Amino acid sequence: MLKYIPNRLKDACIAEDVLKDFLMKHRAEAKAMSIFEYDQEKHIRREREEAWEEGRASGLQEGRASGLKEGRASGLKEGQASGLKLAETIFRLFREGKTIEEISADCDLPEEQIRELLGQKE
Repeated sequence: MLKYIPNRLKDACIAEDVLKDFLMKHRAEAKAMSIFEYDQEKHIRREREEAWEEGRASGLQEGRASGLKEGRASGLKEGQASGLKLAETIFRLFREGKTIEEISADCDLPEEQIRELLGQKE
């Protein structure tokens, strides 16, 4: 008779909406475990593990977003510095008397882009 109490109790709780969500979610576990076999330490450990996993997943997501943002900012800064250095090189070569064709070949850029940067039309 005592072994049927946990199942009856579980069914009654679900029917009366007492712990319904918990019991529905953990139906198999609740069926396998009777009230007399409840292990609080195991339950707390399991809850901690679930919370840790949720926190870890959230932390990874937040870390990736933060890293992506920092990476973009760093890449933009490096790109701007590189572009500025290239522009300075183009102006220096032009002042030294190199032609647009020579600068284009030296800098591996289209002649149109060199002309645009120097403010010259064809």
